Amino acid sequence: MANEKDSKEQVASIIEAAKSGDSEAQFELGRMCYFGEGMEKNDAEAFKWVKLSAEQNFPPALNKLGDMYSDGYGVEVNYEEALKLYKASAEKGFPPAMRNIGMMYLDGYGVEQNQEEASKWFKSAAETGEDYAQFNLGLMYYYGDGIEKNNVEAFKWLKLSADQNFPPAQNQLGDMYRDGDGVEVNYDEALKLYKASAEKGFPPAMCNIGIMYFYGYGVERNKDEAFKWFKSAAEEGDDIAQYSLGRMYYKGDGVEQNDAEAFKWVKLSAEQNHPRAQCLLGDMYRYGEGVEVNYENALKLYKASAEQGFPPAMCKVGEMYDLGYGVGQNKDEALKWFKSAAEAGDDFAQYKIGKMSLLSSKSGQIGL
Repeated sequence: MANEKDSKEQVASIIEAAKSGDSEAQFELGRMCYFGEGMEKNDAEAFKWVKLSAEQNFPPALNKLGDMYSDGYGVEVNYEEALKLYKASAEKGFPPAMRNIGMMYLDGYGVEQNQEEASKWFKSAAETGEDYAQFNLGLMYYYGDGIEKNNVEAFKWLKLSADQNFPPAQNQLGDMYRDGDGVEVNYDEALKLYKASAEKGFPPAMCNIGIMYFYGYGVERNKDEAFKWFKSAAEEGDDIAQYSLGRMYYKGDGVEQNDAEAFKWVKLSAEQNHPRAQCLLGDMYRYGEGVEVNYENALKLYKASAEQGFPPAMCKVGEMYDLGYGVGQNKDEALKWFKSAAEAGDDFAQYKIGKMSLLSSKSGQIGL
């Protein structure tokens, strides 16, 4: 009862200070309305109090009001106004606002997309110790987006972020230790980082732990343990985990074979545009595994996967045209898809091209 009374008194004190014009109290009251802390959640009231604080140039309020305009929270989406507010906050040295400006340039919201400009803002924020900006800067160095690719710099910034227990950075740093990018391969360190990230509820890290157990990287191979981690991540919506779990059910690998469960999880992954899942789901529609045969759906899924550059899917599109499954038979179109797959390194597509050429020469056809 005493704690409840103290809490009510604290809220009353914040409200009183906010009404008297205290910018910090106004921001805090807006934040409490935003999250529903100590009072009922109220978007309009959150916007009102944060705006009042921002009008007094309180940097965190300027940044938060930018978030509200960017997300359409309590107000219509307005990226230009959001960017203006972020810049006002950043000019007062508020690191999260610098990072948010970087995000606006990275995604092209309210401004022309400019990865180089994004990297500059991320670096400004990262140098102040902002963990999210350090992570973003590390990723840009890792992928060479808007900045020259540099795994050493990527490792440096990701480690700084991971040292602050930022889950996405811990997971990405785990990838670098696992794959030897910017650092020597160290499976034990990778697993340690994945587990630290997973403990904070980050699904991709849960999935990566599953991969470590499935293949025996840095740990004794254990498909039961892999299954548990894939399922945990899959239930949180991780597309790679959903595919991996579905594939285990499909193959009966580490779990009892179950087409219905395989279809369920692979479909969820395919709906998130995971190319391998789209291709496998195409197989299931093609052969009637866990679902009725539907060549049209199979072809649609193979094409969706192929458009993302997955060679086996390109080959399967070729097969569908070659056999006339779900589409009118078209040998020329089939050959085009087989060639695309072969150029991407698909061995079976190379075999199919050779077979078509042999049949063509035997039948006297010209032009294949």
